[in-house]
Amino acid sequence: MTYGAKEIADTLYDYLFANMPQFKSMFTMENNRYVKGPLTVAAFSKVVGMLSQFDRIVPYMKKLGDIHIKRGVRREHYEMFETSFL
Repeated sequence: MTYGAKEIADTLYDYLFANMPQFKSMFTMENNRYVKGPLTVAAFSKVVGMLSQFDRIVPYMKKLGDIHIKRGVRREHYEMFETSFL
């Protein structure tokens, strides 16, 4: 079976929401699915692709961080997300 961005995102967020349901309110949901899940996978892919390009990855990560801060994400949220991602 081949997994695309949608399948990877569905698996990631299914695990996250099953184990940490308090996070659901932080996401835009449609039909009990996180609408932007595939964008998350695309962002991870972009970061991995830029690992050897420090001058490009730092501004991109800062931009992602700023977006998350505006949405109320705190340090402990990252630790919980990491658990579901790994």
